[in-house]
Amino acid sequence: MSRRILYLSLDGMAEALGASQVLEYLEDLAKENEIMLFSFEKKQDAQKLVEIKRRLENKKITWYSHAYSNRFFLISTGWILLLAFIRLNLLNYIFRPHIIHARSFVPALLGWVLAKLWRARLIFDIRGFAMDEKVDSGRFKKPSLIYNGLHAVEKFLYRHCDHLITLTHVSKQILCTEYALPANKVSVIPTCASRKLFYPLTTMMRQQLRQKLGFSLTQKLLLHTGSVSAWYDFDKEVALFAYLYAQDQSYHFIVLNKGAHAFIRAAFQRYRLPNSAYTLSVVCIEEVVQWVNIVDAALFFIKPSYAKQASLPTKFAEMVACHVPSITNEGVGDMDFYLKTYPVGMTINLNDFHQKIAYYAEKVRAFLTQPIEHEAYEQLFLERFDKALAVAHYAEIYKALQ
Repeated sequence: MSRRILYLSLDGMAEALGASQVLEYLEDLAKENEIMLFSFEKKQDAQKLVEIKRRLENKKITWYSHAYSNRFFLISTGWILLLAFIRLNLLNYIFRPHIIHARSFVPALLGWVLAKLWRARLIFDIRGFAMDEKVDSGRFKKPSLIYNGLHAVEKFLYRHCDHLITLTHVSKQILCTEYALPANKVSVIPTCASRKLFYPLTTMMRQQLRQKLGFSLTQKLLLHTGSVSAWYDFDKEVALFAYLYAQDQSYHFIVLNKGAHAFIRAAFQRYRLPNSAYTLSVVCIEEVVQWVNIVDAALFFIKPSYAKQASLPTKFAEMVACHVPSITNEGVGDMDFYLKTYPVGMTINLNDFHQKIAYYAEKVRAFLTQPIEHEAYEQLFLERFDKALAVAHYAEIYKALQ
């Protein structure tokens, strides 16, 4: 039986997460389901929307983009939700969904109202503990009236959706204990990677590509992709790199980032690093795999917190898919489990980072001399992070809710 799925995403399809974590999944799920995708898109991404529309031609995905803005914070959010609510009710005359799949808190709030009106089932794909993430990013204070109110709404959605999807087993335990949710109502589906976008190259191909992109074979390349602010501790990443660079100037830091170049340059300047010590670039998602394959390791530190117990960095799955080690920190979701179970990276304790930076730098140097155990990367990818696993799990949930 073909099910009609309305998929609501606050992440735009023009963004990297929308392309890799929504479109890649929905294209496969559309083989057995009729899907209407309704996404919130930023004004500056308007040119990319034509490409996405072309990509979705001849697929069983009907896509509607809706203008997004957070210029006036909650007022903007309320306004775009009201417009989206009106528009979706009109679209309901054309497409009457059996299931509403809401990706993150704001779409879930909209999805719950629509599910009640339309008598549809609601999947809340939480992606993280939303209100506590706002505290981590400095947008909310805890406790405060706004935090308490929205957190109460968040708990309400946990309890009143038909199924809950989270990224980590740690967060599932929290949801089942702190919010008394039955275990069979909560599924763990980590962020996965598509082999169409992320794959390992042979040693010879990596060397040729490294030289083509302007780097020597003797350089030790570290990579950070994506956001550098909010819950990322980019300053400590640069501090570690600066210590390594002071000892050995063959180290080089590559940062692939779209919109925070001034912030990134300021971080390098604080540690008096020359421009030649790092590369700052913007690349499209199809090109990221090339940069990933030329580096010795990915470097990303995430501030450990309650909110981050529900997070799994998308970049970790992408690094595993490309057989590239990750240098990260303890105390984030299931990362400790993955890195203790599979030899695909190393962790650092950020609590004593500055006191023990010399120790951690030496630990990184020793780690980078170790040979890559390709079998371990492939095992972890096939057991946990293959997009096909996520698609199959989503399909099972859809069938169970029909």
